[in-house]
Amino acid sequence: MKHALALVFVLLVAGGALYFAQHTKRQDAVNANAVVDMAADWQRDLTRAPMQFTRISDEQETQIGDELARQYESVQPEKSAETRATEQYVNVVGRRVAAHAKRKLNYRFHLIGDDNLINAFALPGGHVFIGQGLVDQMTSEDELAFVLGHELEHIDHYHAIERVQIEAKL
Repeated sequence: MKHALALVFVLLVAGGALYFAQHTKRQDAVNANAVVDMAADWQRDLTRAPMQFTRISDEQETQIGDELARQYESVQPEKSAETRATEQYVNVVGRRVAAHAKRKLNYRFHLIGDDNLINAFALPGGHVFIGQGLVDQMTSEDELAFVLGHELEHIDHYHAIERVQIEAKL
């Protein structure tokens, strides 16, 4: 008897919700945002097309990335034993993720020991930097792998080096 009463109650609530959902007037805004977004995507693709014809070699990209990475590393304070251990862990996870990358570069992973840096970024040639603040926010290895994979995609899709190419042309 209890089950039948519970079923009747659930059906009445569901029926009432369905009735109100069908009889409530909605005002959907109709605008051209979809067309504008599509045009912006096309424009971005067209502006990136010349980069494919002026692509630099992987060796040149690696040299540029190594120089940029040295600049970031030179301003870092001496790393504590805990920071070095965390960086080693980031490297282990990063290398497992990098094994699935399309481009076969020598990927290197760096930890910036700033607790206030809640970010990660990729440099040309396979360098990935992640802030200690972001690592501290993570609760699982999967989250770390996701962030490192996202940055590896920037390298795989030439986003990091295209920015350098654009700045060089400017």
